[in-house]
Order: sequence, then C-alpha cells, then structure tokens
Amino acid sequence: MDSARMPRCGVTDTEEFSFFPDKPKFAKKVLSFRLQNRTPDLSATVVEDIIKRAFKVWADVTPLSFIQTTAFADIEMKFIAGAHGDGNAFDGQGGVLAHAFAPGPGIGGDVHFDEDERWTTSNQEFNLFSVAVHEIGHSLGLGHSSDQNAVMYRFYRFQEINGFKLPADDVNGIQSLYGAPVGTPGPNPTPAAGPNPTQQPSPCDPNLFADASVTTNNDILLFKNGFVKSLMTSQVIPVQNIWQNIMSNIDAAVQYRRRSIIFFTGYSFPFCL
Repeated sequence: MDSARMPRCGVTDTEEFSFFPDKPKFAKKVLSFRLQNRTPDLSATVVEDIIKRAFKVWADVTPLSFIQTTAFADIEMKFIAGAHGDGNAFDGQGGVLAHAFAPGPGIGGDVHFDEDERWTTSNQEFNLFSVAVHEIGHSLGLGHSSDQNAVMYRFYRFQEINGFKLPADDVNGIQSLYGAPVGTPGPNPTPAAGPNPTQQPSPCDPNLFADASVTTNNDILLFKNGFVKSLMTSQVIPVQNIWQNIMSNIDAAVQYRRRSIIFFTGYSFPFCL
C-alpha cells in the first residue's frame, strides 16, 4: 500500500527525531485523564480497561502515574467523527485514525479518536490499544519516530496488548523527557535532601496496615512509611516524588474540593494541590 494512504496518526511530522518543537512536557508527575465518551464498537468496560492499560505502558518506564477522573483532566479523551472544532477534521474511514496534542494549556495533551473507524480488541480493523498507546505518547510530548519498530512510528501497526512492552526507541525518548521510574538505579545517585522514606512496604504483607488512605476520583491511595500506592495502577512510589513539601510520614489524608488533598502529619497539615 502507498504509505501516503496507509492508516496513520494525524499528528504532523516535525524535523526533530522524537519530540515536538521545544520539547514540551508536563511539569507534574501525577496526571489525570478523562474519557468524555466511549466508542459503541466496544463495551464501556472494555474501552476503560484498554485505556488504563495503555497509560500503564508509559507509567511502567517513567516516574509518571495516571489517575482517571470524571472532572476536568490534564488529558481529555473522546471519540468523534469529522470536524470537531480543533482545526483537525477527521477524514472518515481509513486515513487518519486519531490525533493528540502536545502538553500545554487548553487542548494540550488531549486525545481524539476517529469514530468513523471500527475499533476492536483484535488485529482486525483498528486495534484500540495500539492506537491509544501511540497517541498517549504524543500527549506526553513525543513526536513521531523514524524507527519502524517504535510505537511512535507514524503508520499504524497492530500491537498485542498482553505482555506488551515499549520498544527501546520509545523508552529512550520518553525517559529523556521525564526520567526513569523511581527506584531505577543510575550512575552515582545522589541522596535526596530531607528525611528519606523507610523501607518500601511489601504489597502482600498480611500484617501491613496503611498509615492513611484517601479516595480521590476513581482511585484509592494508600500511604505507608513515606510511600504511596495507587490501587488503580498498583504503582508504589515515594510520597516526596509527588508532594515535595511532605517531610514526614502521613498520619491522615482527606480529599478537599475534588482536586486537592489535605495531609495530616503530626500536629501540622500542609495543604497540597
């Protein structure tokens, strides 16, 4: 098939190898996403599971974590056909499958899927997981790659969801923006300032009790020994990687006005957005 007619991403190619111009990226490590609607091609439960697993692919190789919300989010996602108000009208079946916007204000980071396509969980028509992983890469700041084995290659290629791992080119690109996952050893690591978290708790210890927990949007966060665990993603990271002004273990936490959390540490309670 002529490459100009192959199913592809609608993001414009740039001269840079792997990034948008000026290398935009999100400044924070915990990002929210919202599914404004679902394609009728698949059940709502299946769509949500696929999108969560697509985000997890990127969370596994970076310090980023992703929380689904029903309120306004950093990354808004929707299925829509034709012209839809962003100056990048879809072209019907085939051709452009989806597009996403680089991190930034307003529409920045958002993902749009062409509803004229038939979305599937198989290698027939267009596999939603394969396209979602690619577009989330754009949302986080990656441009197209010239490596034909990369997820960020311009043209569509089916990716099996089970056991999928990002190719090296994609890992190198995203880590150049956000760094490696927390706990990944690097050359001559420098200890962080302030008190360090104690030993990371075992996730399966029957005697383990959380110091604090809080329900935030569709996730539950558990706090123990200076670490926080998301029950949605199962990711465990040091609290200070997200909330730098928390200088001791957390005794209690409560959600405040949907998008904020108040932490209690001893007799003080720093306010964190």
